[in-house]
Amino acid sequence: MRKIYLYFITLKDIGFYRFFLRLRYELRRLLDNFLPKYLFKCFAIRNAKDLKYKKNTMLELSQFNHFFDNVNTKLNKISFKFLNVKDDLELPLKEWNNKSSRLWQFNLHYFDWSKSWLEDILLNKKNIKYAGYLPSLIDDWIDYNPISIGDGWHSYTLSLRIRNWILWFRFFPELATKKRLNSLWIQTCWLYSHPEKCHGGNHWLENIISLIISSLQFNSIKSETIYKNSLINLREELDSQILKDGGHQERSASYH
Repeated sequence: MRKIYLYFITLKDIGFYRFFLRLRYELRRLLDNFLPKYLFKCFAIRNAKDLKYKKNTMLELSQFNHFFDNVNTKLNKISFKFLNVKDDLELPLKEWNNKSSRLWQFNLHYFDWSKSWLEDILLNKKNIKYAGYLPSLIDDWIDYNPISIGDGWHSYTLSLRIRNWILWFRFFPELATKKRLNSLWIQTCWLYSHPEKCHGGNHWLENIISLIISSLQFNSIKSETIYKNSLINLREELDSQILKDGGHQERSASYH
């Protein structure tokens, strides 16, 4: 009886609506495992028949336009260090999953590590060891992470990677190939259909922000729908998470 009581109190604190959202989220994941993955891809591309990438030269680094054409270094392995753990991964990078630490694996999928490479280019550092391999690494991710398989399709990793790819595509327009833009759009559609609203907090905010930024990269009816709905969600979530005294609803100093 004690356990039943504690379960009841926990569910009461969570709330029926949050519980319903989590149940729907998990059922959607189970359903995805039974549906052919190519159906989602075809649906996303079909909805993007009039999809056009919005070109904008405001952020373009014209002085670095031919950077990737001039990279001649040849490497067999590339090193990544997250959570004070270093690992040398063979190129081409096929093993994105099955790492010893799932959190380390998440960091690999984020592509956050590429920001330091971009900084090295901006500062015109001479010893840019790995930056020239970014196009290949993006293609490797696309080739070896099929839809819904692995942590690369977790909504949180999607949110961070989408923004990091866009950052590179804006600074270096030649990186925005049709293959990569198609993948970016499919990832955006997947994130839109698999939101982490049930988790709330920073996960849900990361989802919304990435959807807003990514939808602004394209020009189509679907991208406009994603943009408008995500703006509504952002307003509602900010009203919910930010209290009248300016603090965060979880009363966490780190969130604040």
